[in-house]
Amino acid sequence: MPAADCPTKVNPFRVSVVICTYNPRAEAISKTLDGMRQQTLPLGEWELIIVDNASEPSVATRVDLSWHPAGRCVREEQRGLAWARLRGLREAAGGLVITVDDDNVLAPDYLTQALRIAQDWPMLGAWGGQITPIFEIEPPDWAIAYLHHLAIRPLTRSRWSSFITDHTMPYGAGLCVRREVVAGYQETAGRERILACFDRSANGAGDADDTYICYVAHELGFGVGVFPELRLQHLISRERFDPAYFTRISRGNSHAGMLLALRGNPRLRRFRSMAWPALRFMVASVIYRGMKRRICCAQARGEFFACLEYRRKFGALPDRPEVHDS
Repeated sequence: MPAADCPTKVNPFRVSVVICTYNPRAEAISKTLDGMRQQTLPLGEWELIIVDNASEPSVATRVDLSWHPAGRCVREEQRGLAWARLRGLREAAGGLVITVDDDNVLAPDYLTQALRIAQDWPMLGAWGGQITPIFEIEPPDWAIAYLHHLAIRPLTRSRWSSFITDHTMPYGAGLCVRREVVAGYQETAGRERILACFDRSANGAGDADDTYICYVAHELGFGVGVFPELRLQHLISRERFDPAYFTRISRGNSHAGMLLALRGNPRLRRFRSMAWPALRFMVASVIYRGMKRRICCAQARGEFFACLEYRRKFGALPDRPEVHDS
């Protein structure tokens, strides 16, 4: 039975907030929880779930959730943000699930605004908002053109679509997911093997499970969107601007993005799809210098090895049914 056709259950909460974390910075997660504590939505209408992704020591010993009657920590031993988010979605009981990172600070009206959008925009299955950076240090000049890799998103107006585009795709920080999409994602992730590819510790891939959730929303007939009234701050530490880190995350994001593109587009599954990233690598090696060269070459490597990995793990999969906009 399709997830959207499952019998509706009475949910005890209107909203479930899922915070995934691994060895969090004490100051950052403290600010994240302070932001949750200041939410204007009454505590009785939402639950708070912290998913500890095998931290040492346990996060439960480092945070105080006594202020929230429905706040709790659960532990997911399988490392990787994708697995932690999936565990959080399974634990969540609310009609709307909001995923929050351990360095995000939501505006006090975030949950209230998310519920209003859920009511006013029933055609959307997943949506997000604008993400403002709070830098520990000023970004170096070379990083300015690549800040989107750090999930920064300024917005001046609402954008939505019934198909997947970069302009309407919400990020995992503050991502709001309708219950029907949560159920569909759980079923799809359990059936498909691609989720195992989104594990930075294993293969350097980026954590594209948030994009994967949006793909599932589309496949269920929902649109996606972003709204400026949903506001959050992203606390960005100085370590994010280490050249080695930035190069690694650029490679990982391109790796994961290509895996999802291969999953969604049967025409890309042919071996010749590897020609484009190989050409990009050669061109970048010749015409760019400095960090731009490092980042562009890393992105090309990520796409190239995603093609190899897809063929090695999945082989010639049968084509998935095409999804057409209504």
